Amino acid sequence: MALAAWACLWLLVFASSVKAWHHKDDVTIGVLAFRGMDEAVRMWSPTAEYLEAQLPGVRFRILPLTNDTIDEAVASGEADFVITNSGSYVALNQRHGITRIATLISQRPTGTSTRFGAVIISRADRDDIREIADLRGKRFAAVHPEAFGGWWMGWKELRDHGIEPLQDMQLEFTGFPVDLVMEAVRSGQVDAGTFRTELLEQWINEGRIRADEFHVLNARTTPGFPFLHSTRLYPEWPLAVQPDMDEDLAKQVLQALFAMPEGHPALDAAEIAGWTIPLNYDPVHDLMRELKVGLYEPDEVITLREVFTVYGPWFAGILGVLLTGFLAFVMRLNRSLTASRVSLANTLRSIGDAVVTTDTQGLIQYMNPVAERMGHCSLPDVQGHDYRQVFHLVDESSRKELGNLARHSASMREPRPYTFDGLLLGRDGQEYSVKITTSTIRAGLTGVSGCVLVIHDVTELRTLARQLRYQAAHDPLTGLVNRREFETRLSRAVDGSQKSGQTHVLIFLDLDWFKAINDSLGHAAGDQVLREVADILERQVRSTDTAARIGGDEFGILLMNCELDAGIAMAEKLRDAITAYSYESEGETYRVGVSQGLVLIDRQSGNLGAVLKAADEACYTAKEHGRNRYHVYSSDPH
Repeated sequence: MALAAWACLWLLVFASSVKAWHHKDDVTIGVLAFRGMDEAVRMWSPTAEYLEAQLPGVRFRILPLTNDTIDEAVASGEADFVITNSGSYVALNQRHGITRIATLISQRPTGTSTRFGAVIISRADRDDIREIADLRGKRFAAVHPEAFGGWWMGWKELRDHGIEPLQDMQLEFTGFPVDLVMEAVRSGQVDAGTFRTELLEQWINEGRIRADEFHVLNARTTPGFPFLHSTRLYPEWPLAVQPDMDEDLAKQVLQALFAMPEGHPALDAAEIAGWTIPLNYDPVHDLMRELKVGLYEPDEVITLREVFTVYGPWFAGILGVLLTGFLAFVMRLNRSLTASRVSLANTLRSIGDAVVTTDTQGLIQYMNPVAERMGHCSLPDVQGHDYRQVFHLVDESSRKELGNLARHSASMREPRPYTFDGLLLGRDGQEYSVKITTSTIRAGLTGVSGCVLVIHDVTELRTLARQLRYQAAHDPLTGLVNRREFETRLSRAVDGSQKSGQTHVLIFLDLDWFKAINDSLGHAAGDQVLREVADILERQVRSTDTAARIGGDEFGILLMNCELDAGIAMAEKLRDAITAYSYESEGETYRVGVSQGLVLIDRQSGNLGAVLKAADEACYTAKEHGRNRYHVYSSDPH
């Protein structure tokens, strides 16, 4: 038994812990082609070209994949990076160890979002189908049995309404492109169908369908989400990377994507607004676990009696040969055991990650030197202790303790690695972002004798992602929110006002007489004035408000949950504070003023574009009427 345990441990360490980082000059990005192969290449090739321009010497290629080919492409290493739906990512992460490094921000004419859901539609003229309950016994179209937004989301919603699709409906899977589901419903080939959100709005905007042609069942509205949906919302598609990809190259790709400027042709082609830090995909696990699909699909159970009934005669004939071969194998294994132990010890000492082996209850049996340094302890002092007394691991979002991962891994029926993201709360008071991989140590063919935990420090990568996210949303000169982030927050405020009736106030500010300082004293002095004015603005507004630099000497203030009278009082306060400010240079004193345009945001304000235009017009009017004053926008010309 001891011989088998050591052999299994050696194999598990190599299989789940050793990372052979390698640099590549040719990089393939696999993309799930949910709209068809040619469309996937058209949408994502500009991103590949952008990355080639940012990373000279590295060539990027787009590889369109389907639900049936994506697993093999990842398993074989043909795809170095993968852009796929959330359900597909979760399965690939568990099977092959790929890791998400970013989540896309979808872009449509009606808005942006980092989440998506699915719609369930029928033809609008079907008076017999108005609710989900009406779908019992009907013909229903979905994209693919393994599609996340194209089937699993809708499946869960049907179950929640008392319909078991596999028994209560006639299912048809159309495959890619997703348009085939819509066409099947439109033509009457099926009674209803499901596909991911925003496609319905896109087809309406493109003129492919009429807005009154389909009926959305179980229609929901979610604050901040701009599309019709019938289901719960889940994290948008991630960008994931193979576990053996060059870490520096992965960081360069991530940095280039986060730095892609607003309105870049690559973003427009992909129909996205950009990339953000990876979201939490636990809700995807919950859905798959409930439906028992993907990595949670139960294995087919074959009894020992059935095996012997079918193959019993063969067992009798080869049993003698197997016994003879087994005895020879054990003798060779005994001779090489000593050398294997030495090789294993050297390997564990050279691994850059912390490696801990435990029994099935989580009691420490072995730690490599990296684990000793990470846990601030030595193996003899903690051997036989619960590993959680040494490594305090918590969930990175909820900060709840992860529980006994060793016991969880040992209880799993399938002997494969499991990967978790978390935080390590060190004994030195520091927090470390880590990726934890657990693998069982097999004892014989079916038994489990323990667990291997590999803890990989990813603090630097996570910190870089947060820094890039901050830089993408803030003005580098003043440190205020930049125009893009300001308009994103303003859009949410406008949408929220339309739905809830809350009122907010938008102020556009344009500095008066700033050009004289900039022209006479130079840009360095002008930049200093802008920084000091930005500091004045940030000190005047509330913590719930947003101060932003729009561009040049123009600024914006968003006052949340604010009436017009309070907005006017704030405008007067800002004018007094900036009028009192002065800039000294070589014995001369320079002053600036501020012209302000105010707009009340309520249900009558219109959309984002209308609010921005109104604020700009009001600010221009303030300048025309003498400067260093404010003007409140009114839609009444009199």
